[in-house]
Amino acid sequence: MRANYTSEYSSRERYSRGDKMTARAYNLSIGFVLLWGFIINAVMCAFTSDFFTNLYETSPFFFILAYFVVAIAGIVICHGERGIGITFLGYHLIVFAVGTLLAISVPQFSNVSIMNACVITVIVTLVMIGFSTVKPDVFLSMGKTLFICLSAAIIIELIMLLFRIHIPTLWDFAIVILFCGYVGYDWALAQKKRKTLENAVNSCAGLYLDMINIFIRLLGRGGSSRSSK
Repeated sequence: MRANYTSEYSSRERYSRGDKMTARAYNLSIGFVLLWGFIINAVMCAFTSDFFTNLYETSPFFFILAYFVVAIAGIVICHGERGIGITFLGYHLIVFAVGTLLAISVPQFSNVSIMNACVITVIVTLVMIGFSTVKPDVFLSMGKTLFICLSAAIIIELIMLLFRIHIPTLWDFAIVILFCGYVGYDWALAQKKRKTLENAVNSCAGLYLDMINIFIRLLGRGGSSRSSK
């Protein structure tokens, strides 16, 4: 992976230096790209819910396989530093893949529950960004710890699903706290990068996934379904 890193870095550096942005423009770009991703998800939830639900019910294995293929491809492309167009494509693949799951699950909840989860997610994200801006080194030092905790959480949840063990409410809130830490970490990491539009989109991938995970956990535990009403 590092074989041609030295030779490629100089060309990337020249490219980045030519397109370098101010800190304000860079952070606004992150905000707008995140907002664009959430708008796409909202449109998918509003207009494609039945389509993706029928697709999942018809072939769950194919649906899940396609989801992971598209999502992983998006993550790999988004972090490949191949240019703004390719990076933006990778981000859209991630947004689309996650949007298919949201289109199936989110419409099952009431509008009030969805709005509450959205508002809390935004507030929590802004608070963590604020802390990360003031103390970036604290969050950057948490990188390995966060990764270990996330890896452990994934393994535990897979075991719970495999043996049909009920997932307690406190577990979901623990995951929310974990991704709050990731918001601070990913924001601090974004601020260390050279301030280009490509890096802004690149940074959005992590922040987008952090926010989606927080939103889904809050909605799943604090929301009321339409069927119950």
